[in-house]
Amino acid sequence: MIVNIPPFSENSAATAVSPQSLIGFEGPEKLLEVWFRPNSDAKECRELHHRHRSCGLRIVDQPTWEDMLNIVKCQVLSRKSNDYVDEFVLSESSMFVYSHKIILKTCGTTTLLLALPRILEIAHTNCGLELVDSVFYSRKAFMFPAKQKWPHGNWGDEVLYLDTIFQPEHFHTSGYVVGKINGEHWNLYTAAPRRDSDVVGWDEEDPYSEADEEMEELYKDDLTLEVLMSELNPEKMKAFWKKDGETEEEGAKRIYNDSGLGSIFPHTTVDDHCFDPCGYSLNGLIDQYYWTVHVTPEDHCSYASFETNIPISVAASPLAYQSYEEVVRKVIGVFEPGKVTVTLFSRKPENKDRETSDTESRSESSTSVNGSNHATTLFQLPVVGPGAVASWGRKSVDNIVSSEHANMVLTGSAVDGYLMRDRVVYDLGGWDLVFAQFTRKRRRALKFATEVAALDARPEEVRAAGKAAEPEGISS
Repeated sequence: MIVNIPPFSENSAATAVSPQSLIGFEGPEKLLEVWFRPNSDAKECRELHHRHRSCGLRIVDQPTWEDMLNIVKCQVLSRKSNDYVDEFVLSESSMFVYSHKIILKTCGTTTLLLALPRILEIAHTNCGLELVDSVFYSRKAFMFPAKQKWPHGNWGDEVLYLDTIFQPEHFHTSGYVVGKINGEHWNLYTAAPRRDSDVVGWDEEDPYSEADEEMEELYKDDLTLEVLMSELNPEKMKAFWKKDGETEEEGAKRIYNDSGLGSIFPHTTVDDHCFDPCGYSLNGLIDQYYWTVHVTPEDHCSYASFETNIPISVAASPLAYQSYEEVVRKVIGVFEPGKVTVTLFSRKPENKDRETSDTESRSESSTSVNGSNHATTLFQLPVVGPGAVASWGRKSVDNIVSSEHANMVLTGSAVDGYLMRDRVVYDLGGWDLVFAQFTRKRRRALKFATEVAALDARPEEVRAAGKAAEPEGISS
């Protein structure tokens, strides 16, 4: 496997962390997704058994995964499996293991990236998966970055650390800040192997070419929708606290039924957990697709995340969703957050994945952190704010984003009670990305109450003069 395993020094990690002066749980998660090229054994296994139960990464036993998770600083609380995927509810979020990819999502002060070398080692040694096909790492801006342990807490450090593993001579890599640096933003890192066919005059066999067709089949309809929410409605959050005398199982069942979460994708297999004294995690499965929810309900650091890879065609079957905007509205209704960040990351159809790989970046809303775009250069469309939605329009978006996913794209149409503050559309070669950020509208009643309070705060003689000038019949 052409990756570099960097040495880890506990001393260097300790010196990289600032003193912990802030109090609160870090809800925003770190999300890592690694895709591997299937070897010949895995391919034969799928051909013989059609499904993926005992192939690739799924042959790894739970103690091996638990050993890896010890590096992350989290534990397995429960797990469920079907013919396509193994899901794990963790003490800090979730893990999903497919035959060809692993998705690891952790919150708090977990050290997710430090476990990446171990993941690559397990794939190589235990499964014979020697070729990494794609790597994605993302996270929302932290609430309490000073509490994170190295290399987390600073996006530049995370990018540099990843670049030591996926070195430029073997991988195209890029690190980006998506959205407003001085506002709500989302960080993304991507890595993909350099192909021998990328080199002019190269006449040797490309080790990646053999599995190209199969990878396209695996990537087909691949997408990830995330809804990241903060400043949650305190009344809604009362449901996510464990009640006196309630077991964790009873609490999880109550939260699922009473909070509204159970109505999002009701026809799925659910594995969830109620934490003591508060907090909630859920993994749901439907065939090869998943959805996951994590909730931190404390007022001073309230946060909830929703993530799924369920295509709208599947999601629409029981619920008649017509677009992912409807899914987003449904999720927002459960939590009523003050701030919402939405990302939709979807795979392009075959043969359309590198048409814009050398297109120059044109958006001032994103920043390349590592200074050079080793992978495809992002073709970034202008930000569309609340006042500019009409001028941008759905048609322009559809021209950039593949028609296959056109009905999945957030067009910026109204989410009741919210203003869209930022929106960016990206073309990342083989994938399309839509980023949008919303804030809850302030009610006129709140503004009126503020004005009344200001009037009552006037000096007594000013208030008296004002009363004397009021018409009869009007009282304060």
